[in-house]
Amino acid sequence: MMQILTRSKFALALITGVLMMAAVGGLILHERSKNTLIPASVQEQISYGVYLPEDSDIRIQPDSVEFEPQSKGISYVMQAAKTGDKYTVSQQATPEEFTDIPEYLPKLIERMGNYATIDTVLGKVYLTKKQEADSKQIAVMNEKGTLVFVQADRDLTNNEWRALFKNFQLEK
Repeated sequence: MMQILTRSKFALALITGVLMMAAVGGLILHERSKNTLIPASVQEQISYGVYLPEDSDIRIQPDSVEFEPQSKGISYVMQAAKTGDKYTVSQQATPEEFTDIPEYLPKLIERMGNYATIDTVLGKVYLTKKQEADSKQIAVMNEKGTLVFVQADRDLTNNEWRALFKNFQLEK
């Protein structure tokens, strides 16, 4: 009788342990997926890493996520909860031309109106703005096989851009 009771307790402890591990794993996946609003069907079609906001203050607007099948590009709008600032983010795999023709990216950045280059924890970010009165700043980063464009809804300082890029995390 004692042996049966011990087996029951062991089985109960084992089941409880497995259920607790599953619950913790589910919580971790849920937390990691808060900003990962890119559908699994889209994730399967891309071969590059995607930069997503890591800061819980900056949230992707779920209805803004778009996938462009031809370029396999992803875009989304994210918003800072504290300030209300909005950022439109577009990403795609680094085009082959950028690797095959080293001067391709610098010429593109120049045509976009490059006015500053800042170093961030992720790499170099090129800040651009056309001379037209109504043009917006666009930050460009080409790191780890992903080309990223970010447009803010207002002009940011170099330090604000640096802080924004500090909040991105590469996921795939």
